[in-house]
Amino acid sequence: TALPHRHYIDLMSTFTDRQSVSKIPTMSPYLPSPFDHYFAMWNERDLDLVRTHLDRAVTAGFIFCDPLNDHTGRDALEHNVREFRAKYPNADLALASGIDSHHNRHRYGWQIIMRGRLMMQGFDVATIATTTAENGLIERVDGFFGPLPPLADVPLATAQ
Repeated sequence: TALPHRHYIDLMSTFTDRQSVSKIPTMSPYLPSPFDHYFAMWNERDLDLVRTHLDRAVTAGFIFCDPLNDHTGRDALEHNVREFRAKYPNADLALASGIDSHHNRHRYGWQIIMRGRLMMQGFDVATIATTTAENGLIERVDGFFGPLPPLADVPLATAQ
């Protein structure tokens, strides 16, 4: 029985055999500038400055979803950040990977470090607004905690 990853490799070789590799979308190695404010917002020790970073990072209708939170809007995000800072005043959120980007979506690993110790890690998939007056700001972040689970040794179902 073939493992699921073998099926993926076969699909990729079929794609590259039939189309020029130059037609594969280029992935960006960097995050757009609103992410500077997004990370600064989570790391800001002066809670009076959180909103300044937040307004420069996310849209008014920003959606945030991770295993513990699901909320919409800047006010809800600000509340979330303030709770995080109150509970973990010495924690820092840091970029922990390269950036994988396409179609205004960005995937990156992060980690939370406190007093030099890794407390938590995960990854986010963030979407940048492109069709509103808030063009270029982050409109959604979907966060995941921990590393990806191992691939189960279960074959993929085949289409009939």
